[in-house]
Amino acid sequence: MRIPDRTSDRLRRIHSLTGMLPLGVFLLEHITVNSFAIAGPDRFRSVAAGLGRFPLVAVIEFFGIALPLVLLLSASVPLGSELAAGLALAGLWLWEELWIRAGQMIPLS
Repeated sequence: MRIPDRTSDRLRRIHSLTGMLPLGVFLLEHITVNSFAIAGPDRFRSVAAGLGRFPLVAVIEFFGIALPLVLLLSASVPLGSELAAGLALAGLWLWEELWIRAGQMIPLS
């Protein structure tokens, strides 16, 4: 669905970046660390232990994961409310449509 044009471009960019950047870095780090499992369990344990000894892990997790997710949530509320208002003005009721779609996915057998 398209977000209404009333939403500022800056809010849209913040919403996109706070969702994509932390997730991308998180996945890249986990794929890199987990790839060491190919070399064997001892190599994987040594790399994982090295990450555990990394200084300021809590600070990096807060500013790299928690804070961007809070910003994502705070940007999602205005975007979602404008989207719902736009659907209501167009005569589409979001919750009714979602219940209908959810009902179609329930197997009857």
